Amino acid sequence: MRRRVQPLRAEPILADLSSPYLEHAPLPMATVEGATHLVRYINPAFCRLVDKAEDDVVGKPFCELLPETDDCLALLDRVYHTGKSASHTAREHANPVPS
Repeated sequence: MRRRVQPLRAEPILADLSSPYLEHAPLPMATVEGATHLVRYINPAFCRLVDKAEDDVVGKPFCELLPETDDCLALLDRVYHTGKSASHTAREHANPVPS
């Protein structure tokens, strides 16, 4: 008799935001939520990139962190509306902060 395998449930996988891997990651990372892309988490590398403390960023719309010419917001909108993942990289930042 063959045992029937239950299909996996399609639930979002959320990273543990308190993970030391995220906290010590050398690359800036942020988690946003909803249609207005409210910032829910940023790691220390992201704080250095935008030269702001975590408390000054979390809970605010991500667009407040971006220069007007940045195309990241369009990418966030596309991900929100399609549900398809994407990455954004930029080579320059208006005011880079050394680590």
